[in-house]
Amino acid sequence: MRYLISVSYDGSKLYGFERQPNKLTVQGELERVLSKIAKKEVLIKGAGRTDRGVHARDQKAHFDLDIDIKPEGLKRAMNSMLDSSIYVNYAKVVNDDFHARFDVSKKIYEYKINLGEYDPIINSFCYNYNRKLIKLRNYFIKEITTKYKDAKVNGDLKQRLPGNINISFPNIDGEELLLKLDSQGICASAGSACSSGIPEPSHVLNAIGLERRYIRGNSSYNFGRRK
Repeated sequence: MRYLISVSYDGSKLYGFERQPNKLTVQGELERVLSKIAKKEVLIKGAGRTDRGVHARDQKAHFDLDIDIKPEGLKRAMNSMLDSSIYVNYAKVVNDDFHARFDVSKKIYEYKINLGEYDPIINSFCYNYNRKLIKLRNYFIKEITTKYKDAKVNGDLKQRLPGNINISFPNIDGEELLLKLDSQGICASAGSACSSGIPEPSHVLNAIGLERRYIRGNSSYNFGRRK
Protein backbone atom coordinates (compact mmCIF):
# COMPACT_ATOMS: atom_id res chain seq x y z
CA MET A 1 0.00 0.00 0.00
CA ARG A 2 1.34 3.43 -0.94
CA TYR A 3 1.21 6.32 1.51
CA LEU A 4 1.73 10.03 1.14
CA ILE A 5 2.88 12.07 4.13
CA SER A 6 3.24 15.78 4.79
CA VAL A 7 6.22 16.68 6.94
CA SER A 8 7.41 19.79 8.77
CA TYR A 9 10.93 20.15 10.07
CA ASP A 10 13.39 22.53 11.69
CA GLY A 11 16.31 22.48 9.28
CA SER A 12 18.72 24.10 11.72
CA LYS A 13 18.94 20.77 13.54
CA LEU A 14 19.37 18.69 10.36
CA TYR A 15 21.95 18.02 7.66
CA GLY A 16 19.44 18.52 4.87
CA PHE A 17 16.81 16.21 3.42
CA GLU A 18 18.83 13.49 1.68
CA ARG A 19 20.10 10.59 3.77
CA GLN A 20 23.78 10.73 4.78
CA PRO A 21 25.87 8.24 6.76
CA ASN A 22 25.99 9.07 10.47
CA LYS A 23 24.12 12.37 9.96
CA LEU A 24 20.64 13.38 11.08
CA THR A 25 18.63 14.07 7.91
CA VAL A 26 14.94 14.13 7.06
CA GLN A 27 15.02 11.17 4.69
CA GLY A 28 17.28 9.15 6.94
CA GLU A 29 15.12 9.74 10.02
CA LEU A 30 11.84 9.00 8.23
CA GLU A 31 13.26 5.77 6.79
CA ARG A 32 14.63 4.73 10.18
CA VAL A 33 11.24 5.11 11.84
CA LEU A 34 9.24 3.54 8.99
CA SER A 35 11.59 0.54 8.89
CA LYS A 36 10.95 -0.01 12.60
CA ILE A 37 7.20 0.16 12.08
CA ALA A 38 7.25 -2.18 9.06
CA LYS A 39 9.97 -4.44 10.53
CA LYS A 40 11.77 -4.27 7.17
CA GLU A 41 13.64 -1.67 5.16
CA VAL A 42 11.43 1.13 3.86
CA LEU A 43 12.66 3.77 1.42
CA ILE A 44 10.91 7.06 0.79
CA LYS A 45 10.73 9.38 -2.21
CA GLY A 46 10.48 13.10 -1.47
CA ALA A 47 8.86 15.80 -3.56
CA GLY A 48 12.16 17.65 -3.39
CA ARG A 49 15.34 18.05 -1.39
CA THR A 50 16.41 20.82 0.95
CA ASP A 51 19.90 21.78 2.05
CA ARG A 52 21.22 21.96 5.58
CA GLY A 53 19.53 24.71 7.56
CA VAL A 54 16.47 24.93 5.29
CA HIS A 55 13.09 24.45 6.96
CA ALA A 56 9.81 23.03 5.66
CA ARG A 57 6.17 23.28 6.69
CA ASP A 58 4.58 20.95 4.14
CA GLN A 59 7.22 18.75 2.51
CA LYS A 60 5.71 15.70 0.82
CA ALA A 61 7.06 12.17 0.51
CA HIS A 62 5.67 8.77 -0.47
CA PHE A 63 6.57 5.18 0.40
CA ASP A 64 5.15 1.66 0.29
CA LEU A 65 4.21 -0.49 3.28
CA ASP A 66 3.27 -4.19 3.29
CA ILE A 67 1.39 -3.82 6.58
CA ASP A 68 -2.19 -2.61 6.94
CA ILE A 69 -2.16 0.51 9.10
CA LYS A 70 -4.60 3.41 9.09
CA PRO A 71 -3.14 6.82 8.15
CA GLU A 72 -3.92 8.40 11.53
CA GLY A 73 -2.30 5.50 13.35
CA LEU A 74 0.72 5.74 11.07
CA LYS A 75 1.05 9.43 11.84
CA ARG A 76 0.93 8.81 15.60
CA ALA A 77 3.41 5.95 15.41
CA MET A 78 5.90 7.96 13.35
CA ASN A 79 5.70 11.07 15.53
CA SER A 80 6.24 9.02 18.67
CA MET A 81 9.65 7.90 17.36
CA LEU A 82 10.85 10.76 15.17
CA ASP A 83 13.46 13.25 16.28
CA SER A 84 11.80 16.35 17.76
CA SER A 85 12.97 18.47 14.82
CA ILE A 86 10.68 16.50 12.44
CA TYR A 87 6.89 16.16 12.56
CA VAL A 88 4.40 14.35 10.33
CA ASN A 89 1.42 16.64 9.70
CA TYR A 90 -0.75 13.96 8.12
CA ALA A 91 -0.64 10.70 6.21
CA LYS A 92 -3.00 9.31 3.59
CA VAL A 93 -3.32 6.39 1.21
CA VAL A 94 -2.71 7.16 -2.48
CA ASN A 95 -2.78 5.22 -5.74
CA ASP A 96 0.07 2.81 -6.35
CA ASP A 97 1.28 4.86 -9.33
CA PHE A 98 1.44 8.12 -7.36
CA HIS A 99 4.90 9.72 -7.14
CA ALA A 100 5.65 12.57 -4.72
CA ARG A 101 8.23 14.09 -7.04
CA PHE A 102 6.68 13.64 -10.48
CA ASP A 103 3.07 14.33 -9.47
CA VAL A 104 3.78 17.56 -7.60
CA SER A 105 1.61 20.45 -8.79
CA LYS A 106 3.54 23.36 -7.25
CA LYS A 107 6.27 24.25 -4.79
CA ILE A 108 6.51 27.39 -2.68
CA TYR A 109 9.83 28.72 -1.43
CA GLU A 110 9.99 31.52 1.14
CA TYR A 111 13.10 33.57 1.80
CA LYS A 112 12.92 35.57 5.03
CA ILE A 113 15.37 38.43 5.53
CA ASN A 114 15.46 40.51 8.69
CA LEU A 115 16.23 44.15 7.79
CA GLY A 116 15.48 45.44 11.27
CA GLU A 117 17.44 45.15 14.51
CA TYR A 118 19.46 41.94 14.87
CA ASP A 119 17.43 39.30 16.71
CA PRO A 120 19.25 36.16 17.95
CA ILE A 121 15.94 34.42 18.71
CA ILE A 122 15.00 34.22 15.02
CA ASN A 123 18.54 33.73 13.74
CA SER A 124 17.92 30.11 12.72
CA PHE A 125 14.75 31.01 10.81
CA CYS A 126 15.78 34.01 8.75
CA TYR A 127 18.79 35.71 7.26
CA ASN A 128 19.97 38.38 9.69
CA TYR A 129 21.46 40.58 7.01
CA ASN A 130 21.78 43.48 9.38
CA ARG A 131 24.20 42.48 12.14
CA LYS A 132 27.38 43.73 10.44
CA LEU A 133 25.53 46.69 8.95
CA ILE A 134 24.45 47.90 12.39
CA LYS A 135 28.02 47.70 13.70
CA LEU A 136 29.27 49.59 10.65
CA ARG A 137 26.50 52.20 10.93
CA ASN A 138 27.18 52.79 14.63
CA TYR A 139 30.91 53.12 13.99
CA PHE A 140 30.22 55.65 11.23
CA ILE A 141 27.94 57.71 13.48
CA LYS A 142 30.46 57.65 16.33
CA GLU A 143 33.28 58.85 14.09
CA ILE A 144 31.18 61.62 12.52
CA THR A 145 29.71 62.95 15.77
CA THR A 146 33.11 62.78 17.51
CA LYS A 147 34.92 64.75 14.84
CA TYR A 148 32.05 67.11 14.04
CA LYS A 149 30.42 68.11 17.31
CA ASP A 150 27.63 70.09 15.63
CA ALA A 151 26.55 67.27 13.33
CA LYS A 152 23.04 65.90 13.92
CA VAL A 153 21.87 62.36 13.26
CA ASN A 154 18.23 62.55 12.21
CA GLY A 155 15.63 59.97 13.21
CA ASP A 156 15.42 57.17 15.73
CA LEU A 157 18.46 54.88 15.53
CA LYS A 158 16.43 51.77 16.39
CA GLN A 159 13.31 52.39 14.31
CA ARG A 160 15.11 52.46 10.99
CA LEU A 161 16.81 50.23 8.45
CA PRO A 162 20.19 49.10 9.80
CA GLY A 163 22.24 50.44 6.90
CA ASN A 164 20.54 53.83 6.60
CA ILE A 165 21.87 57.08 8.10
CA ASN A 166 20.71 60.66 7.67
CA ILE A 167 23.07 63.33 8.98
CA SER A 168 22.93 67.11 8.94
CA PHE A 169 25.89 69.51 9.14
CA PRO A 170 25.17 73.16 10.00
CA ASN A 171 25.96 75.91 7.50
CA ILE A 172 27.21 73.48 4.83
CA ASP A 173 25.84 73.25 1.32
CA GLY A 174 24.64 69.66 0.87
CA GLU A 175 25.15 69.59 -2.90
CA GLU A 176 28.72 70.85 -2.56
CA LEU A 177 29.33 68.17 0.07
CA LEU A 178 28.03 65.48 -2.29
CA LEU A 179 30.41 66.62 -5.05
CA LYS A 180 33.38 66.39 -2.70
CA LEU A 181 32.30 62.96 -1.46
CA ASP A 182 31.79 61.77 -5.03
CA SER A 183 35.33 62.83 -5.93
CA GLN A 184 36.50 60.48 -3.16
CA GLY A 185 34.38 57.58 -4.45
CA ILE A 186 31.74 57.94 -1.74
CA CYS A 187 28.12 57.83 -2.88
CA ALA A 188 25.50 59.73 -0.90
CA SER A 189 22.33 61.73 -1.47
CA ALA A 190 21.03 65.04 -0.18
CA GLY A 191 17.80 65.64 1.73
CA SER A 192 15.37 62.97 2.93
CA ALA A 193 14.74 59.81 0.92
CA CYS A 194 11.46 61.10 -0.49
CA SER A 195 13.00 64.39 -1.65
CA SER A 196 16.30 63.15 -3.05
CA GLY A 197 17.13 64.89 -6.30
CA ILE A 198 14.79 67.84 -5.64
CA PRO A 199 16.62 71.19 -5.40
CA GLU A 200 14.26 72.67 -2.77
CA PRO A 201 14.91 71.98 0.93
CA SER A 202 13.35 68.72 2.14
CA HIS A 203 9.81 69.27 3.41
CA VAL A 204 10.21 66.17 5.59
CA LEU A 205 13.22 67.56 7.43
CA ASN A 206 11.43 70.87 7.75
CA ALA A 207 8.37 69.11 9.20
CA ILE A 208 10.41 67.39 11.94
CA GLY A 209 11.62 70.79 13.10
CA LEU A 210 15.16 70.77 11.75
CA GLU A 211 16.70 74.24 11.56
CA ARG A 212 17.17 75.59 8.05
CA ARG A 213 20.97 75.77 8.47
CA TYR A 214 20.90 71.99 9.09
CA ILE A 215 18.48 71.20 6.29
CA ARG A 216 20.80 72.70 3.67
CA GLY A 217 23.67 70.58 4.93
CA ASN A 218 21.77 67.33 5.03
CA SER A 219 23.03 64.07 3.48
CA SER A 220 21.96 60.41 3.52
CA TYR A 221 24.14 57.31 3.46
CA ASN A 222 23.26 53.67 2.83
CA PHE A 223 25.46 50.72 3.68
CA GLY A 224 25.13 47.35 1.99
CA ARG A 225 27.02 44.43 0.58
CA ARG A 226 29.40 45.21 -2.28
CA LYS A 227 28.24 43.53 -5.51
